[in-house]
Amino acid sequence: MVVEAEDFRIFTIKPEKLVDRLIVETYLPENIEVKEKLRGSPSLGNIADVRCGKTPHDKSAFYGGDILFLKTRNVQEGYLKLKDKFYINTEAQNTLLKNSKVYPKDVLLTIIGASFEVIGRAVTFPKKLGEANINQNIARIRLFNTDSIRPEYVEAFLNSPIGRKQSQMISRVVGQYNLNLVEVRAIKIPIPPLEVQQTIIDLWNKAKTTRKTNLDKIKHLSEIVNGDTPFSQSEIELPDLNKSTFFFTKPEDLGNKLIVEYYRSKLIESIIEKEKTRLTLLPLKELVMVRHDYIKPKETPKTFYQLLKISNSGFAHLREERRGEEIKYETMKIVRTGNIVVSRIGAIYGATAIVPEVYDNSLVSNEFHVLVPKQDKVASIYLWKVLRSSYFKSILEGYVTGGSRLRIKEEKLIEMLIPVPDLKIQQTLSKLVSEAIHQSRELQKEIRHAKEIAKTKIATILLQNVKTYESIAKDVISKSRETLRELAKY
Repeated sequence: MVVEAEDFRIFTIKPEKLVDRLIVETYLPENIEVKEKLRGSPSLGNIADVRCGKTPHDKSAFYGGDILFLKTRNVQEGYLKLKDKFYINTEAQNTLLKNSKVYPKDVLLTIIGASFEVIGRAVTFPKKLGEANINQNIARIRLFNTDSIRPEYVEAFLNSPIGRKQSQMISRVVGQYNLNLVEVRAIKIPIPPLEVQQTIIDLWNKAKTTRKTNLDKIKHLSEIVNGDTPFSQSEIELPDLNKSTFFFTKPEDLGNKLIVEYYRSKLIESIIEKEKTRLTLLPLKELVMVRHDYIKPKETPKTFYQLLKISNSGFAHLREERRGEEIKYETMKIVRTGNIVVSRIGAIYGATAIVPEVYDNSLVSNEFHVLVPKQDKVASIYLWKVLRSSYFKSILEGYVTGGSRLRIKEEKLIEMLIPVPDLKIQQTLSKLVSEAIHQSRELQKEIRHAKEIAKTKIATILLQNVKTYESIAKDVISKSRETLRELAKY
């Protein structure tokens, strides 16, 4: 891999300016310029109580719980991602975790993460969730006085380039990227008049609204990309393998397996046998060639290789780039543009992808089957859809083998029967799916673009007028101290 010169930036640092940080972001001239402009602004510790959460060592805290327990993965820029939810019980919340509770108007900030990008994401805890607890990788920022400074403004600021740069400049790498609470409290934050805060909140909310609107559209499109809808829309009929939940097995057919999926596969086989009378069903081996193009990366130790991963959502992603000498596998498979890569382990969950041009000549491990579709018999996108359909997953259930990690063997895979309608019908489905994928990607681009525009405008507004906000900050700090004195009485 050739690295172009424009990928590098060279700048000098005076020895007296060096601190105990070996993170390049600390010394970037534009970051230092921002730091200088914010010198007169108050710190988070002046205006808020900043604490981090805790993870209980006693696993019984998670038994029978209904109180939301937030981890780093849940805290994103401006929203909570609650696809993966964790809960603790009331007893744990009131004893072990009583100091890690969060409430509406608290601002949450990620302070520990496996990658640099994780550090500094912020969100205001929403009223609709009531309360929750956080782990030690998240800081809770509770403003002393919400009359003078809005939590939503703090969220928008921390997610802006100014806030993120500060978080990243002061982060350290000790196993993981991290900030401690002293460093979080030292983050500088301008405090503009309430009307300016509202302008900034409105800019940030506009980006969040774009995200919500586009995600609703993407959800609909994902039914076309990931669901079975396109088959009916293209008038393609798949065998119905869910006709019966109950089935019988003759005593003489019982083997030494007491796994229901094994015997259900016998039912599926009988259904498919009947379907052959009305549908064209061909074994996969007649529609594809299986590619066995191996390479030994260690034989070219200095060559860079792209290593791919295949997600359950059906797409190939770059896992990492490594030199041949850094790759742990003795042999790997080469994949080319248009190849269909099927995970031996994850196919049952949808981990099958078409290799895009950008990943031509990349590598996958031997845990993948690599298929080359015969274009005169089957359209690539159509075949990809079938291999990820509920029909195909139902067949796989009966043919995967192994112990803790079930795998599909090549000899079983290539014998599986695929419905093969006329090529024109296949191409109709392929076009429908391709358009849905394209629209989804464009909507995702809109989300990213809207967020970046909002961030840039927020940074511009604040940095242009940062000096004029310093007098307001003094008043806010004074009111915060009054609040602290009142709290100290109790």
